[in-house]
Amino acid sequence: MKDALRKEYKIKRSSLAPDEIKNKSHCAQKVFLQSDLYKNSKCLMVYMPLGKETRTDDIISKAFCDQKVVVIPVTDEKTGHITPVIIEPDTKYIKGAFGIREPEKKVICHKESIDTVLVPGVAFDRYGNRMGFGKGCYDMFLEGFCGVKIGFCYELQISDKLPHSEKDIPMDYIISDKMIIDCQ
Repeated sequence: MKDALRKEYKIKRSSLAPDEIKNKSHCAQKVFLQSDLYKNSKCLMVYMPLGKETRTDDIISKAFCDQKVVVIPVTDEKTGHITPVIIEPDTKYIKGAFGIREPEKKVICHKESIDTVLVPGVAFDRYGNRMGFGKGCYDMFLEGFCGVKIGFCYELQISDKLPHSEKDIPMDYIISDKMIIDCQ
């Protein structure tokens, strides 16, 4: 069931044209940047988008302007372990695990210092359940995390209800190009 749903939502997202990705991503970022969730954050973990994932570049730029600490996840391809790494406006990047950009020089941030995490996913539901790529990387990272967990996506990735297990870590909020859903 999960695999079929994952495939269905991947197809939905892959059908987006480049201009739709740009426009929908801009709208989603604007929704987040105008929210108290952004305004109240001090140390923000933001993913580096892969493929047609919702873009985060406006968020990163604004966070630098607002002098927030910006952190990105660096994933170990073998273990799936995520290490939070601080980036700066002048950070140089290399291609890392799964083809995702990561800093050339890594300055590790303690997970406890992060107050807000934007989490990518294949699909989300209105209860905060998230369907990722099936490797469990974010579920492992978010286990025991005390900050705000935000699923960041396009509206077309939001389902009424997704199957989930006890290992799946729910989001506190879902933010899309159209809305903020409070899942708490």
